[in-house]
Amino acid sequence: MAKQKKQLTNIIEYGLFRALILLLKLIPYAWSRKLLLGLFWLIAYKIGVRKQVAMIQLQKVFPQLETGQRNEIIRKMYRGMALSGAEEY
Repeated sequence: MAKQKKQLTNIIEYGLFRALILLLKLIPYAWSRKLLLGLFWLIAYKIGVRKQVAMIQLQKVFPQLETGQRNEIIRKMYRGMALSGAEEY
């Protein structure tokens, strides 16, 4: 049951992301870039969607880094994902 709930959550998240991308096609690139940067910062970094998974993986790969350094890597990763999303369309 938990696995099905997780799969449903993943499907919903992906569907919402794809819908957002389609909507971003309707506005100028500069606006979509700013909007995506803000959304990724809010949803992914501040709210923490998948942030804990990224933190665990970074801790395994880079055990010598401090928590602040890993947070900075995660912040830059989400920023890169937002910019990639904006450039895709």
